[in-house]
Amino acid sequence: MNLFQQLRAGPPFDSQIWWIDEKGVEHLNEPLNPSNEDKFLRHLGLAKLELLPGLVEITWDTGFVHEASMVALAELFMQLNLDVTIRLSFYYHGWVHEIHKSSFLAAERIEEIQKCKSVALLHETLIKTCSLSDVQFANHRIRKGFQSWEKSKGLFEKIDQSDLARIIPHVLMFRPDEKEENLVYSWVGMQSTAAKINGLDWVEESTGEVAHRAFGCETQSFAEKVNVGYAKTMISGEPLYQHILTLVR
Repeated sequence: MNLFQQLRAGPPFDSQIWWIDEKGVEHLNEPLNPSNEDKFLRHLGLAKLELLPGLVEITWDTGFVHEASMVALAELFMQLNLDVTIRLSFYYHGWVHEIHKSSFLAAERIEEIQKCKSVALLHETLIKTCSLSDVQFANHRIRKGFQSWEKSKGLFEKIDQSDLARIIPHVLMFRPDEKEENLVYSWVGMQSTAAKINGLDWVEESTGEVAHRAFGCETQSFAEKVNVGYAKTMISGEPLYQHILTLVR
């Protein structure tokens, strides 16, 4: 069956990955590793449609995707007019994820996004410093990390090894570098958000790199803003709890 027939049959779907090319033509493909998928999205400008048992996911980069790819998807969903869960995952100054409950609503949203893709954002990094008493409302990893800090009285070498083993895959560690007069990565957890965004090759290359160079020079302003918090922590020896909303490529 072609893609339209697969979607028309409705969920549960057989798990498949389709790529929509620069002419709006769909191609069934095997799963790709993160590095090759990034090339398909950003170097070739294709859109990805993934069928999962109860979900359809569309992934694209608004800055690189071919217009014909998105027109084809919007038209496909308009024709279907099907009540099905569709997740739109698109890069617009940063990754955005939305859920829509019908193909018609998803098609309308795709058209809206593509019309606004060249709009620049005014604020790329927003930082809010929170009271440490608010840690109780944070996600479990932050809570566990704070509890480990309290138990060890802020001494890294005294952190319980079982606690450390649970935390370490998810964290970034930095050290000050006098020569660079900046912070450099000393550890990047393979399950950290940075690793998920940038891929495994980036993890290997970033260790020992200055933070903003590892991410790319365009994010230097982000690194400088975030580094203020790291500097305060190193000077005071006290934890700092912040909410950071940012957009990175």
